[in-house]
Amino acid sequence: MTNAKEIAVNQSQLYADVAKAETTIYLTDGTGFEDLQIPFLVIVDPGTDIAEIMLVTAMDDAERKLTVERDMLGTTDVAHSAGALVYEYTKKTYITVPIVDVSTAATWAFVPPASVVTKISTVLSATIATADAVITCSNKTQAITDGAITIAYDGSALGDIDAVYPTAYSEFNGTTDYLKIVNGGASTNTAPVAVTFELAVL
Repeated sequence: MTNAKEIAVNQSQLYADVAKAETTIYLTDGTGFEDLQIPFLVIVDPGTDIAEIMLVTAMDDAERKLTVERDMLGTTDVAHSAGALVYEYTKKTYITVPIVDVSTAATWAFVPPASVVTKISTVLSATIATADAVITCSNKTQAITDGAITIAYDGSALGDIDAVYPTAYSEFNGTTDYLKIVNGGASTNTAPVAVTFELAVL
């Protein structure tokens, strides 16, 4: 079950013009953005016919400089002018995939909506032993960069939460692409785990 929602957003403006395909943008004010977990999404020129969603993969707080990937979620890579509004993009949905036993190797696949995965987290339902459990996430062609979660067996317990923040290959078109979860199954003890995906959606 999914539940899309929007929350209050941080906002700023472009300090300088941004050319098509440029991967560095500067803000007039980075207040609020510097507290966000990398990666996050912004929308430039919201509410216009040149609105573009960008994935922020790095931020220099002192210079108010964002390193971005362009044309996310089906938007178009175009030029933007100094003074253009820049909003934190917060429309998200969450999908949880239950894994009956993290100690048994298995693979799952499903088609998510057109989206960008911004966070993957797990919550453990029992202690595991012998070895760490590793869950790897990928799109249909390659692994998501920073998309593997290691659940440590040492000190593991019910309620343990782990999370990663993908930085590349995390965009899905919602029609022919699919998201794959591979559970390595190296640990022992029967231990259910829930894998939750935070996705930014149109």
